[in-house]
Amino acid sequence: MGLAATQARFLAITSRKANCEFRSMELAQQKLSLSRELEAATQDYEYAQQATRLIWDASTQDGDFRYDLTADIMMSPSELNGYVPSLLSRQDGKIALNKKYVDAISSVIADDGGIIYNGEVLYKGDAQYEVAKASAFTDFIENLKNNRAISSASAKKMLQTDSSTGDKYYTYYVDAGIGGELKGKENGNIMSINTMLNYVDYIVNNTASGYFERGSQEWELARDLVFDFDRKDYIQTQWEEITYGRPEGYTRVEANDGSLSCSLSSEWRQQDGTACLLYNGSYCNDATFDNDGFAEYSSHAVTLSDMLNEDVTLLVTGQQDYTMVLQVITDALTNGTNLNANAMITKNVDQWYNEFINDKNDVDDYYRLVEQAKEGNNPAASSTLAILNYVDKLAKSMYRLLMPDSKVYQNGIHGNPSTENMNAFYTALLNTVQRLRNNEGYGEEKNYRDVGFLFSQNTLTQAQNAIASAENYNCWVKSGNEWAISLSNLTEGFMTDFVNAMDSFQDGCLITQYANTSKYITDNPYMLYDVNVVNNEDTGLWESEFYSVIFNNLCANGYYENQQIDDKSYLDNALKNGQLFVLSKDKDNYYYQMRYVQAADGHIMEEADSASIAIAEREYVYKKNKINFKEQQIDVENKRIDAELSALTTEFETVKSMIAKNIDKTFKLFQS
Repeated sequence: MGLAATQARFLAITSRKANCEFRSMELAQQKLSLSRELEAATQDYEYAQQATRLIWDASTQDGDFRYDLTADIMMSPSELNGYVPSLLSRQDGKIALNKKYVDAISSVIADDGGIIYNGEVLYKGDAQYEVAKASAFTDFIENLKNNRAISSASAKKMLQTDSSTGDKYYTYYVDAGIGGELKGKENGNIMSINTMLNYVDYIVNNTASGYFERGSQEWELARDLVFDFDRKDYIQTQWEEITYGRPEGYTRVEANDGSLSCSLSSEWRQQDGTACLLYNGSYCNDATFDNDGFAEYSSHAVTLSDMLNEDVTLLVTGQQDYTMVLQVITDALTNGTNLNANAMITKNVDQWYNEFINDKNDVDDYYRLVEQAKEGNNPAASSTLAILNYVDKLAKSMYRLLMPDSKVYQNGIHGNPSTENMNAFYTALLNTVQRLRNNEGYGEEKNYRDVGFLFSQNTLTQAQNAIASAENYNCWVKSGNEWAISLSNLTEGFMTDFVNAMDSFQDGCLITQYANTSKYITDNPYMLYDVNVVNNEDTGLWESEFYSVIFNNLCANGYYENQQIDDKSYLDNALKNGQLFVLSKDKDNYYYQMRYVQAADGHIMEEADSASIAIAEREYVYKKNKINFKEQQIDVENKRIDAELSALTTEFETVKSMIAKNIDKTFKLFQS
């Protein structure tokens, strides 16, 4: 029995030892596999480090301006491309068009370039071809307008007749892009939303840096493009004091000591009426631009570009009654029964507010409102003041940018926009004022949305809930005792209402209380706005020339639809691998097919794609750490197996020796 038991033990040890050896071999194979994975990840990372992207370099001697290369930047008139288009074409020369252009051109030009006229397709040399071509250009521009690619004001300007000659502007450019000389242009006023935001940044940043001198047209424009929500910090700027004089009985107050500052951290106060401005969800405690050139502005200042491109939200603790200040704003706009924004547009907020205030409830005048906000005697004055300053700068910035002939000259004289334009402006501004009301309204209808809260939530959670919900509405939202409103949504709503009213509400864009059911005009990247630019000349000729170049080349080369050109990744790859070429103007004023490195006067450049490289690096580090962790686990398991195998080997030799002795004893027993 002893020998049998020992042999059973021997077999068990042999089996365990073989299993350990197999497991050790299996782990070695896994480690080899991990080494191959790491090698592949390293190769992928090294390849990704060579990733490049195409950019449009609009840099000048005055600054460095680089943007992602897009079809929109090449084929929408702006100061970025100098109002000279660059076109995309495939190898056979046909021009690649996105849906915006195909919808505008397909009814007037055949895909081979022939002019569609009176049911026929005419080609160069045919009778009536030139007449048909001029008519087709008019239809092309009208179609762009009807498809919301350009504004009606822009189309009207491009199709107008030269008063001195009686000719339509297109007659000057029948050879543009096909040998005709182009005029040099440095400024223009037909801009997409992105180009307009870049223009705002250009004006504000260069004024802040001191490039544009105080008192210049650019400096005057920049002052209207900056929204300040903490005027209680300075009350009256030194510049205003010098220009307008100190009000009687008014004592200059220096910078705020911070007692009323608020945030969603330790500085946030729960006192009713406390107002807090948030920029992308964070307390706005630092200007978003270099304000060295704007010493009169506080740190709670944002630009119009921030309003339209970022998320600016106003948070107020407790429901406030803004009836008084909104009525004053309405009085300033309507001036009784007649629409008149002259006071709000031509005067600063101190002046026009005092002009229309009339012993409204708690607040005697604007200066008292400022003092109450600063002293804290009337907490509601802080948010009331923020709303007042928002509407003031919204009116001024939009009037200066979007109202034709409204440019303010250095002598302070304003242009004279048409009645149609002014009515659109009033409609948009009065709609915005209505959205700022947070009362119960009529009947059961509310001018705000209650997003609810749990009774277990503290006030900080309520505030965060209100802020997070604000971007989903075009009105105030309430969460517990906290109220928030997206000023960015209000600003986009203003632009939508303005464009709608300018085009007799034919656009289809609609602003409701809900952001997800609203259709903002700013969501359309192809919509072009007639923007007032400083030191501007008659740009109707410039835009007409720009679209004439496109039109003439479509007639000469034909076209095909390629909606993928709006995809940045596709466009970069198609240009790099030769699937697409750039049609670019040469010295003889004809357009030729070129590789992107030769085209557009060197504006198209290739540079390292830092974003893709950073992503690849993060992925590589993640994979490397994951592989290293697995290798460490394998090493630990290998050490355990080695220890077990060593013990089994020792036990194996011991049992083997015992079996040999037992066999020897058995033989001796039988021999005796």
